Amino acid sequence: MIGDEGDPRKSLRASEAVREGVRLGIRDALARDVDRTSGRTIRRLAVAGALGLISASMAVALFARGSDDRAQPLQLALCAAAWSGVLVVAYAFILLRVGSRRWPVAQASAVALLGLAVASAVGIACPHPQMLDWWIGSPVGSFAEGRLGFEASTLCLGLCFAIIAGAGASLVASLASWAVPGVLLSSALLFVLVWPAVAVQSLGSSWTTLISWTTGFAVGCWVGVGAARGVRRGLQILHRAW
Repeated sequence: MIGDEGDPRKSLRASEAVREGVRLGIRDALARDVDRTSGRTIRRLAVAGALGLISASMAVALFARGSDDRAQPLQLALCAAAWSGVLVVAYAFILLRVGSRRWPVAQASAVALLGLAVASAVGIACPHPQMLDWWIGSPVGSFAEGRLGFEASTLCLGLCFAIIAGAGASLVASLASWAVPGVLLSSALLFVLVWPAVAVQSLGSSWTTLISWTTGFAVGCWVGVGAARGVRRGLQILHRAW
């Protein structure tokens, strides 16, 4: 008599049970992984939100010094809200490691945030809370205003301010052995993250002043990041040759 182990129907049922067990095991493992990933993502987004709000509030408080007679509280509140939104996205890019080899958005966001830190240090070091007032009263700014006009002098201020922020951030990132992305992406994100400081400083000024300062700042972001990358490459070439 043939035993049960030779019954093809029983073997088929056993194979189906094994396949079903494997399927359920894979499904449960994926579900647990999705839960862990979702929880980690939510925590990182919460951290990004908190960092963005804190950073924007501190930045507005810094760059709005001395503008009590120029800016309305509603204007400052709107600037803080818009700035915090941009910073939250930047922090989220970094914490979630958004990007690819072609578009390293997370690395570019880190460099841009470092540029904001450099710009904030410049704002703290500035002898006058209003950079434009200090610039016009300085020998360089006064010379530029006398030779080129007020708006051209404002453009020079934006250019210098952005070059310091961009070059400083790029050089510090290089010294820290960060993977610094391309000039275009880094300078674009640097402009987006730091330009609200220009907007806050320009509250109460004319539109032509804001446009001049913005134009100089946009060009300076590209020049600063590009110059720092050029210096870094030159040093690497000299190091290899040496």
